[in-house]
Amino acid sequence: MKFFGLLLVALVLAACNGSSGGSAAAPSGGHAGPHGLVGAWARADGPQTGLANREVYEFRNDGTWLLHQFGIGENGRYSTHGNTLTLDGSRKQISGWKQTYQIKGDDLTITSTLAIAGAPPGTPGFKEVTTWKYLATPPLVPTVDIGDLDAPEALPVLAAAALKLARTSNQNIQMVQIDAEQYLPGAFKLDFYMQAPDRSGVLVTMSPYNMRVNTFAQANWGDRPLPVDFIDLSKATEIAAANGLVGPMTKADFISWSNKGAYWRIFSHEGAVTVDALSGKIFSGDVSGYIDAYNADWDNALKKINEVIKAAMPKGHGRSWCQTLHDSSVSTCLSLNPTDHKGCEYAAVTC
Repeated sequence: MKFFGLLLVALVLAACNGSSGGSAAAPSGGHAGPHGLVGAWARADGPQTGLANREVYEFRNDGTWLLHQFGIGENGRYSTHGNTLTLDGSRKQISGWKQTYQIKGDDLTITSTLAIAGAPPGTPGFKEVTTWKYLATPPLVPTVDIGDLDAPEALPVLAAAALKLARTSNQNIQMVQIDAEQYLPGAFKLDFYMQAPDRSGVLVTMSPYNMRVNTFAQANWGDRPLPVDFIDLSKATEIAAANGLVGPMTKADFISWSNKGAYWRIFSHEGAVTVDALSGKIFSGDVSGYIDAYNADWDNALKKINEVIKAAMPKGHGRSWCQTLHDSSVSTCLSLNPTDHKGCEYAAVTC
């Protein structure tokens, strides 16, 4: 698995060489930013977890910081005064820890101290020292600004690299689904689902500074391969924003739907927009077909319930039963007919 990880990183970096966008990186030399911190720093002490779980601090030119760890993390604003580092919004800052930093070459040392409440003056507090190494390589998942939105880009390149990796163990494997999720401002986690005819599968997960490869003897992600020449998610997000997507993009998925084609579904907290992944045209309605299927299931369930009610209801008592509910000031009742309140047909209506 470690070999797979190294191979994927090599493939991605080679393929994305020269790509525009991406998270803010340090100026030439890595330490000439306004606070000397701008750039990405990987945790150098503690257990060596590799790309799967390593912690990475990212300090951006706009005064914001992010702490990445495989699709989760923290973020906020930072400031410095001398060698004092303030990370607004961090768990340590909220808990009362004070932090200082020191940079020597490509090494960053952060010292955190916490005074012991109620201790006599001069009593040493708790102390934690962590070391971080500057990352000169670009992020695995670059990000681009689209107006007020952020979106990952270079997904066709990343998908091709993930598929090339998966085919080192199974030449018959196909890309069947891609998911994207924004887990921190401007930082996205990507899941590449690949499956072979024998139902074996490979899942490659990438975020800006982390990556995992998982293999499965049995998978159920779909048997319709995605087209190769699909439009990038950054372009699909731009199209969605121009066609009614409200608010930041929170997640997206790319699936080839039976008899309908391959589409990007781009979500925000306010709704979703579906974009044809080949033509860029907007699809109106539910491309998955799930809503129609769910509604049909509910209709069938309600009909069955109605049959049970009809069988148990004494003849001629239906209307008086509904009228009793109405007279009891119940705002909705189970009418025996949605139009004239006669008979024994299900319908939730306002009495």
